[in-house]
Amino acid sequence: MKNTFLLKKLTRIFPRILPMLLFGLGILLTGCEKKPAQKASEEALPTLVIAINAGDEGAAIASMAKKYPHAKIEIVELAYTTLREKLNLTLSSSRSVYDVVLIDDPWYSELESKLAQFSGIPPALESDLIPACLALGKSAQGQLKALPFVGNCQLLFYRKDLLNEWGLNAPPTDWNTVLSLGGKVSGSDSNVYCIRGKSGAPLVSDFLPILWATGADIYDGEPAYSRASMNTPSALEALRTYKELMRLSPRGGLNYDWTEMTAAFIKGKCALELNWPAAVKNIDREITRDTNGERKWGVALPPRGRAKTTSMSGNWLLAMPASSKSKGASEKFILWLMENQNEAAQFGNPPTRKSVFKMLHEKDPNAYFYYPTLATALENSTPRPRTARWSRMEDAISIYLTKFLSHEISEDKTLQELNNALLEISKN
Repeated sequence: MKNTFLLKKLTRIFPRILPMLLFGLGILLTGCEKKPAQKASEEALPTLVIAINAGDEGAAIASMAKKYPHAKIEIVELAYTTLREKLNLTLSSSRSVYDVVLIDDPWYSELESKLAQFSGIPPALESDLIPACLALGKSAQGQLKALPFVGNCQLLFYRKDLLNEWGLNAPPTDWNTVLSLGGKVSGSDSNVYCIRGKSGAPLVSDFLPILWATGADIYDGEPAYSRASMNTPSALEALRTYKELMRLSPRGGLNYDWTEMTAAFIKGKCALELNWPAAVKNIDREITRDTNGERKWGVALPPRGRAKTTSMSGNWLLAMPASSKSKGASEKFILWLMENQNEAAQFGNPPTRKSVFKMLHEKDPNAYFYYPTLATALENSTPRPRTARWSRMEDAISIYLTKFLSHEISEDKTLQELNNALLEISKN
């Protein structure tokens, strides 16, 4: 009886509530579907393929790209060596598979002819970029073909605690002072310096700032890179300085790369080394602070020689393949990344814009304590030779420098044979 009553009641109510149920269902379905205009707009967005390095530099771009509103971004993440090989291969084709590429600045010269020129960048952005960084993406004719996204260059890393033990309250400002510390550490478990002596790019990038500081260079004269200049008194001074630095380094330094060098610094096996900003995060995490909460280490400008203080630049650049069919959209994306460069700093990537250095340091002076020094170092940095022959030059320098440091050949023979090898490379 009771069930019959409920059934009759539902029969009377249902016709009245059915329209409301259908209306609510319609709203729900409408909310789940994209509006036609919105769907059409998204389908009209161009798709850009971005080739990046599998590291902090690329990770920042991959993260930022998720918020880019003007294109669909496809990320191709490649290991360092693979990225270089792929770029040399694909950028030579009539239709590049990439629309934007992230390149290490030593690669710029070998890729320059395959890159598109920017149609124009905002004057405010151009004036905000550190000039030495901006110059890395320009051709010999002044064409802008890449923009500097990550502001890397070497700094002098120093252990305050060790220097204090040896009677120094500040890091040395010239290489002669560094060498003189050898007489103060007798009996110490720590070494004065730590070279990055592994053959190849590690050794060459560690040696060249010392060469440049003496006023010497690999080549001089005009046309560029036509006259090798390694057989000079200044180059000999640099060679002797580096060999003495090896003597003041931990045993086995000739086999050290970035990882081993940084570990030696963290463990207190050395007081000084030229290192890259990427090491800051690891070092700051691993070296405990003193009882006052102060760092036991710091960074400074590289020591000067008779000529100047300088270090090697190692910026990462953003560029467009000349064979890309989406250069307008690609340029717009690159400029958007540059405008939001502060976001890349969260991944440990220093900026190249003066205003971003200033903003981040003022916002968090503890986290970005090294930014003022790094900005100055970038202004005074020196790039590797801007020539497609650089990789061959680097190999030659590494070969003869390793032979010299291993006591296989004399200093005179090292400079003479290296100079001859560099001269041959410049001709071919």
